[in-house]
Amino acid sequence: MITPAMCVTYSYYNSPTIWLSISQILTFVILNVFAAPLRCETLATRILTWYVGFQTLKPFLEVREMGFCLSRWTNLTIVTGCFAGVCLFVFAGLCVAEEELTAAEARICVTGFDHNRPDPFPGLGDFIGWAEAIERMPNGDLLLAHSAGYYHASFASPRQIEPELKKQYASEGWPVDYVAPTGGRSMVCRSTDNGKTWSKPELVVDYRLDDRPDSLLTCRDGTILCGVNVQASWYGYPRAPPGYEDDISGLNTQQFVVRSTDNGHTWSDPIWIEPPPGATYERAHGRPIQLDDGGILWATYCNSPEEIFGAVHRSDDSGKTWKIHSVVRRKNNKHIDEPAIAQLNDGRLIMVARPDGGVLYSDDDGANWVESGSTVITSGKMKAPQLFVLQDGTVVMVGTWRNLRVWLSRDNGQTWTNDFPLDTSCYGYPGGLVLDDESILVSYCKSGRTPNRVYVIRFQVNEDRTGIKLLRVGDP
Repeated sequence: MITPAMCVTYSYYNSPTIWLSISQILTFVILNVFAAPLRCETLATRILTWYVGFQTLKPFLEVREMGFCLSRWTNLTIVTGCFAGVCLFVFAGLCVAEEELTAAEARICVTGFDHNRPDPFPGLGDFIGWAEAIERMPNGDLLLAHSAGYYHASFASPRQIEPELKKQYASEGWPVDYVAPTGGRSMVCRSTDNGKTWSKPELVVDYRLDDRPDSLLTCRDGTILCGVNVQASWYGYPRAPPGYEDDISGLNTQQFVVRSTDNGHTWSDPIWIEPPPGATYERAHGRPIQLDDGGILWATYCNSPEEIFGAVHRSDDSGKTWKIHSVVRRKNNKHIDEPAIAQLNDGRLIMVARPDGGVLYSDDDGANWVESGSTVITSGKMKAPQLFVLQDGTVVMVGTWRNLRVWLSRDNGQTWTNDFPLDTSCYGYPGGLVLDDESILVSYCKSGRTPNRVYVIRFQVNEDRTGIKLLRVGDP
């Protein structure tokens, strides 16, 4: 902090010029208003030193007559005061420019293969990732859910992968014979300082097959729901091979929910979600939402021999029981993959799905859905969308399109901006949470392979809704 003493150290010269006093006050105010909050003390002190040094030359240019000081250079004080003001405003602008953070400067590593690792367990490798959920707890803590295992999918052993697919995986570096008695595990990290620091990973659940968390929701009654994806130990077959028919009802993947009533410190037994008829697997990515009537909706996606389609499950008792609320399909056999849902300010629900960011709406609380024909992107494949709606109705989508990016809509999702890079060095697959100041805290992973890390990053949409700015995690 720059103190008043620094601005008046030269006052012993007893200059009678009022401009000098005004410039002293302005110097003190500007330096402390602009420099200290923007971490520019070094630059500020340097400019102040130039200014003070210039002023200290003035007494040698004065002559003393009739017992008082009469400056020949009164105008010099005015000039130097103006000079100081200009310099101060210039460096304030430079400080603002300096505060434009890069992703590497703004993000914080929560956990990873080389940072804050989980305690060792059989099956743990260097894949600490899939950070698809972050949520505020009733007591104010932040909880970030993530997986811990050995690869993109950490199949429990023994496992059976279709032979040709197994060769492909092995050629890509997948440790196909890794010993993992229960596969990967679902874990959480906790922050008590708005995301600046994080606890060591703690266990949510270790099911007998590979599991990883894919959603978190704090219900209005304080109950915490964590959605979990369970992966069978077979892959690449149209149906479960012999010996695996009884694992999760012969499905390749299935969802369950665990509940917590103590801010995520302990969790209930699994509550299984039954998929729609005809599904060979059911998976999820987007965060659930709670409606005004208390109902909770959770969007999932399912595979069948014909298509990938969506489903919405509903709970009316804070996650104790669930029912299929709707099955969602697009025209022309387009996929509903990794759907995200949110409630718009006009009461309708919006859904965005991989691979093209196809937009659908519901005006009856998710019982029926209508495809709009609009998409978020026009080329390539978009993955893992998350949707947020700001107070003024702006819809924000965060997702992976080659890397981690952001899109905005001012018309409820009918049209979208071009993408804004959030962290182009990382794969993404984000979770997210709107904070009280309407900045958005995003959780995501470095890669889809090993070695992997989990990050958080914070951004805010600008006032005219034409871009985003990175902010420091945990700062006011």
